[in-house]
Amino acid sequence: MATTKKQAVVLVHGIGEQRPMETVREFVKSVWVKDTNLDNTRFWNKPSEVSGSFEHRRLTTDYATIKNSSSKETTSRVDFYEYYWAHHTVGTTLEHLRGWVFSMLRRKPSDYPSALKPMIYLLWGLIFTILAILISINFFEPTDSGKGGVSLHKIYELYISPVLLVLLSIAVAKIVSYLGDVARYITATPSNIKVRKEIRDGGVKLLESIAQTGKYDRIVLVGHSLGSIIAYDVLIQYWARKNKFKNAAGESLPLSEDALKLIHAMESMDHLPNVDEYRKLQLKLFEQLKRDGEAHGENSGMSQWLVSDLVTLGSPLTYADFLLFDNKMDFVDRKLDREYPTSPPVKENEHYYYQTGDDKFLHHGAVFSLVRWTNIYSKPFNIFFGDLISGPVSRAFANPQISKDLVSEEQPDSPILDIDVEAAYPNRYPRLFTHTNYWRWHDSFDREGAPEHILKLRESLGLVQW
Repeated sequence: MATTKKQAVVLVHGIGEQRPMETVREFVKSVWVKDTNLDNTRFWNKPSEVSGSFEHRRLTTDYATIKNSSSKETTSRVDFYEYYWAHHTVGTTLEHLRGWVFSMLRRKPSDYPSALKPMIYLLWGLIFTILAILISINFFEPTDSGKGGVSLHKIYELYISPVLLVLLSIAVAKIVSYLGDVARYITATPSNIKVRKEIRDGGVKLLESIAQTGKYDRIVLVGHSLGSIIAYDVLIQYWARKNKFKNAAGESLPLSEDALKLIHAMESMDHLPNVDEYRKLQLKLFEQLKRDGEAHGENSGMSQWLVSDLVTLGSPLTYADFLLFDNKMDFVDRKLDREYPTSPPVKENEHYYYQTGDDKFLHHGAVFSLVRWTNIYSKPFNIFFGDLISGPVSRAFANPQISKDLVSEEQPDSPILDIDVEAAYPNRYPRLFTHTNYWRWHDSFDREGAPEHILKLRESLGLVQW
């Protein structure tokens, strides 16, 4: 149902040498322009009034007509923003990557998630194979120039080595340009702290600027690949600034009785949540808190919370305990400390909120009491098929107060909606490297209709239903 205000979608791109607005244009084409259930799906590329960079623009839609609506119902207008962060990691070198790779390789085999073990074993196999070849040609022995003939070592030195050096240089440059982004963001070393801060600050400022325009009814935050980790971090940092809502006079606004009823309903079922019912309550709480703010004179977006959904695509957060920590129990402790908010939230005195006198406020780790998390992934198999980077995130971000087994790979009941899609792309071997397929459009889709993974993505965004 169309509203007087617009919706905003903020897309956080993944790794690689992206160009500004490159990812979001293809995204809009698949989730909006090609939606055959809508008429008038045009959009314009306009300057962004909320970004500090002239490279950043917004893709804004018109009101689209819903075809199956008897009353010619229209959608609200949507502004699509891309949070571009790649310029912060310019200058990444092999040195930035090397320490992270070595830290991964020296882990015990039992530490590796089951999905990653075949790849790690393959990598170690390649390393030992190369060493065996070099030893077999006496590469590590000095060349005896006094002997006649040409040794294998000499052949390697004169012919094979230059070719391998060129190939290795190309491979290293590609690896650094991709995995270097990962190493610099997820590794909290002194050389990376500034980069991590700048990336998070930029994302928080973008969300704040969008909300402060007063033009939006809702924000959907979407992250792909490494961008999903960034989106999660930006969300929790933004929530930590906003969880104590303000009224028009700038005074802290305690939870209303209506909001508390919804929170108590979620708390009563979070040990064994009915996913659909819990997510409905999350949405109701999101809407109730907006009404409470408006009732107290706050409607400018300065203090309102507008992020209703987090959507992650091909997310490495499925391996959060392995990628971010040397010990899985360290991650458990950080979740209990609320450094890493979970869904359902960790409770304080059996509640998602804390109390000051008679007033109650959602605590800084309770962001997923009102933000719905949808995670779309493509199940990996045989290393090269599906999406090895992705997987379900409900296990990693379950509430440790509820989980019986804190380090297993079993998926608990969780309000996080994990959706497994094939994300197959035509003219390729089925499900070969699906990591970048979650919104990619192929000409055959125009004839055959949008595939399941794009339909699921549209449904997760909820732009038409809102």
